Amino acid sequence: MSTTARALALQTLIRVERTDAFLNLALDAALKSSPGVSQPDRALATELVYGVTRHQRALDNAIAVHASRPLERLDPEVRAALRLGAYQLFFMRTKPHAAVHETVELVKELPRHRHAAGFVNALLRALARMVCLPELKGTEVEKLAIAHSQPNWLVERWERRFGIEETALLCAAQNEPPKIDIRFNPARVSRQALIERLAEEGVDARATALSPVGLTLEGCGHLAELKSFAEGLFQVQDEAAQLVGLLPCVEPGMRVLDACAAPGGKTCHLAERLGESGTVHALDLHAHRLRRLSQEARRLELNRRIECATADASAPLPFEEASFDLILADLPCTGLGTLRRHPEIRHRRPESAPARMAQLQIAIVQNLARYLRPGGQLVYAVCSMEPEEGSDHLAALADMGLELVPPDSAHPIDWPIENAARPFIATYPHRHGCDGFFGARLIRR
Repeated sequence: MSTTARALALQTLIRVERTDAFLNLALDAALKSSPGVSQPDRALATELVYGVTRHQRALDNAIAVHASRPLERLDPEVRAALRLGAYQLFFMRTKPHAAVHETVELVKELPRHRHAAGFVNALLRALARMVCLPELKGTEVEKLAIAHSQPNWLVERWERRFGIEETALLCAAQNEPPKIDIRFNPARVSRQALIERLAEEGVDARATALSPVGLTLEGCGHLAELKSFAEGLFQVQDEAAQLVGLLPCVEPGMRVLDACAAPGGKTCHLAERLGESGTVHALDLHAHRLRRLSQEARRLELNRRIECATADASAPLPFEEASFDLILADLPCTGLGTLRRHPEIRHRRPESAPARMAQLQIAIVQNLARYLRPGGQLVYAVCSMEPEEGSDHLAALADMGLELVPPDSAHPIDWPIENAARPFIATYPHRHGCDGFFGARLIRR
């Protein structure tokens, strides 16, 4: 297949659907395999891939109006091509004839699906004659779910918690492209100095609203190409994740365990806060993810403070019990708070996912609590807004001897705490402009 922006987008969409690959990794791989692609084409491919995935259900609803057979019976390659063309028709300013023609030409390049070019051409031409997306049918929740391409079960549970008006805001926020946040490396640069340095590199930066160690960037292009990035002056990290690293009280010389460490943003944040005399033991199930963490640590000049090891956090660990001052449990979860960054997740998670992940989360924390000294801190965090994965665990954590306490007071933060009697933090995309996170600081009695 050719290496135009639309061709790269179609290749990525097909791979994501066929292999359940993460969208961002599949797109990065496609772009790296085509180094000659211009920056505008890279940007267009990115918009197409994320746009199609964010609006997939609304696109499918429109396609179904004119399709002669159910979409699930179409080959994934053909289905992806139809979505790609429909997205350009309904969500971009692409001229209809160009959207149809370019998509049909891509189908002709698919080795086993050239015969479908006529079908795709006819269907996209029918869509092009539509003035707008078709009128939605069903209940308010069902219409909201289709309009924002969310699963019904997820919108239903949000509606029960927040009401229909706030749920509409949350659904809309989950379809907005995420802002680009970074955390400056205090061992190397101050916040203001980094703002000035980035300005010299043509990047606008402003202080994040909640995190005192963060910046939001605009006009940054490919971050890895910045000299300030190569010099380890900052790390890319969403503002909500930065707050997790600020929850515990950290003192020099502490012995710290990050039990589910990769990709390593919070690991490096804790290492920065520890100073030269502390050590973070970073564990992860996957060796290849730890290798990337080690690369990040070296770039930030934190590698001497971090020791990596492959391990299963739910099984016995190679450490003495009650030997850690601080344990970070940034646990496996549904990831439903990160749909802006990972829109493909919404199409993969069944209704049973939060309850299933909750069982694993409790099993991991129960194991980790053995390695926390009396008086030590455990930080519980998930990138999910669902109660089963967060606040519903507080009673079980208390039964383990873990007492919920307020976040570290050493930072000038207006912590997103909903109830002073239960001082955990909870962020929401539509309220705080960052990923949806749950975070709690607990002390072992």
